[in-house]
Amino acid sequence: MAKKSHQSPTLGLLPRADFLPDRIKNLNTARTNRRWIIALSIGVLLLCAAAVIGTQVLLNIGKQALDVEDAKTQTILEEQARYSDVLALIEKSNRLRLAYIVTSEPEVDWKGLIALATDSVPAGGTITSIHLAAPSSVQSTIVTSPLNQIPVVVSMNVTVRTQQLTGVSNFLSNAKSWPGYVDSLVSGLTRFSGGYEATLSINFGSAVLAEPSDRDLSVLGVR
Repeated sequence: MAKKSHQSPTLGLLPRADFLPDRIKNLNTARTNRRWIIALSIGVLLLCAAAVIGTQVLLNIGKQALDVEDAKTQTILEEQARYSDVLALIEKSNRLRLAYIVTSEPEVDWKGLIALATDSVPAGGTITSIHLAAPSSVQSTIVTSPLNQIPVVVSMNVTVRTQQLTGVSNFLSNAKSWPGYVDSLVSGLTRFSGGYEATLSINFGSAVLAEPSDRDLSVLGVR
C-alpha cells in the first residue's frame, strides 16, 4: 500500500469505476458463450448439410452410371438374341460330332484302361475293385464333367488300397497322363491297420476312343 500511495496519477485519463455486481458480469459472460455455442452449432449443421448434399450428388452420379451400364447390358442381350439360332446350331453341331464319334467308334480299349490302372498302383498296393462304364451307341445324351463341363465318354470307378496316403495321390497323378483323362474325384477314403483304401472316380473324354481315321466327319457337316 505504501508503494501505491507514492504513485502519481496518470494525467489525461477519464476516471472509471465498475459498480456492476459479479452476477451481472457472469450473465454477460454466459450470454457471450451461448452465442459462440449457437454459432458453432450452426456451423456443424451446415457442414452436415453439405455432406448430405454431396453424398446425394454422388449417389445420383452412381445411379446414372448404373443406368448406362444396364442399357449397355440390355443392348448386348438383344444382340445375342438376334443370333440365338446360330448359337443353337453350333451347340447342336457339337453334339452331333460327339454322338458320331461315340456311335462310329463304340469300341473302347477296356483292357488297356485296366492295365493303366494296374500299372499305376504304387508298390505294396492293390486294386480291390474296378468298374468301367460308357454310354451305349443309342444314347442321345452325353454326360458332362461337373468340374469343367467336358463331355464324358467313359467313367472308371476303382477302389485302391495303399500303404501310404501318398500312394493315392500318386495314383491320381498317373491317371492325368492316361488318354482322354478329363477329371477325377476321391469319393471315399478309409484308414485301416494296413494303410488306406480309397474309392476313386475317373472320367475320360472322346480321346479315349479310337480316332475315326477312315471316316470323314465333314460328310455329316459336324467338322
